[in-house]
Amino acid sequence: MKTVTLETAKKLREAGFPQETHHKWIEGSNGQGVYFLDCDLRVIASHKGWDIVAAPTAEEVLDQLPAWIKMEDDEGQAYLIVEKYEDENNENCNYKVKYESAYAEYPEPSRLIDEDLWFVTLAEAAAKMWLYLKEHKLI
Repeated sequence: MKTVTLETAKKLREAGFPQETHHKWIEGSNGQGVYFLDCDLRVIASHKGWDIVAAPTAEEVLDQLPAWIKMEDDEGQAYLIVEKYEDENNENCNYKVKYESAYAEYPEPSRLIDEDLWFVTLAEAAAKMWLYLKEHKLI
């Protein structure tokens, strides 16, 4: 799936992520199930008692991430990096979204955020970074 999971979508909503997305997760009341819709919210607004949550794509989440953030030590900026890892057979791939800054005085790139954020989808990787930045008041 090219969007975040229902669980991640709920965390994004709780943290204040914009809910204006094309894709939606809808969780029915009274055990009516979970559905994924690819439609405008006006079409499903009549479902009273249903929990409707934005299901952003990777692009929608990446659009909400800053291109750079200020380093904690005031030594400059850390820039957004997206990594993709594939195994030798190109059968399995994972994604990581991180911020890094490299300066001449550092032998290795210094990591502002040292989280292990490898995920199967780019949408999940970007969403976890957005949640991390929000939690640490970096956005």
